[in-house]
Amino acid sequence: MYEASALYSGGTMDAARLVLSGEYDTAFNVAGGLHHAMANRAAGFCTFNDLAMGIYELLRTVDRVAYIDIDVHHGDGVQALFYDDPRVMTISLHESGRYLFPGTGFPDETGEGDAAGTSINVPFYPYTTDEIWHEAFDAVVPEALERFAPDALVVQLGADAHWDDPLAHLMLTSQGWMAAIDKLLALGASKPVVVTGGGGYNLRTVARLWTMVQARCAGAQLPDSVPAAYDAMYNIPRLHDAPEATPRVEDAVLREARAYAREQVALLHAALR
Repeated sequence: MYEASALYSGGTMDAARLVLSGEYDTAFNVAGGLHHAMANRAAGFCTFNDLAMGIYELLRTVDRVAYIDIDVHHGDGVQALFYDDPRVMTISLHESGRYLFPGTGFPDETGEGDAAGTSINVPFYPYTTDEIWHEAFDAVVPEALERFAPDALVVQLGADAHWDDPLAHLMLTSQGWMAAIDKLLALGASKPVVVTGGGGYNLRTVARLWTMVQARCAGAQLPDSVPAAYDAMYNIPRLHDAPEATPRVEDAVLREARAYAREQVALLHAALR
């Protein structure tokens, strides 16, 4: 466990060094993104917090780093490690801690001391869909980054917000999830960007989503077809979700999810005033 954890942690630190060198705009450590580990203990499948290590590596050179986390679980370890550090803004969009581990990440968790206002949390109701998720993202993330004006970004791209993940309840499609990636990379344009993986407990989904992330970071265009071996194993012939494969969410649940997201965004804006 130690050797594997040291390896993924070193990967994120190397990614930070690569983007600081100017040789690369973006570097992706697919094995990284272990956002629950705390300063003094492992937690939530995470032994070491490679994200914090990558952030500290960036802070050797730059003054301000923004961390954005779209894993379905709250990025509690990264938030805790920088909760009183005004050099780092943490933004986490996740299924609400009312329903999912680790039970944290509410709008009133905004940082303390000189770092007040640098911790941003957007919790979602179970069965939140692409449209609702992106409405909240657009209402919070661009404004927060503009206000903070970071010199570099670290993003955690947990694939478990996808509708087919067995450990959570959000309903993002591959199309909606990748639209978030495109927005994050656009927000980080002209800045060093460290990209990591994270959660994701359905191999057929993780393989597709992180393949598309790798291509986006490299500026490569992929066909929507997949290797024959993948199709034969999972009976999924395309990179993106087929519309008919996505389960339908009842209208009453959608109304609840939309109202909850809007309420949480309003609470966040009130807490940041």
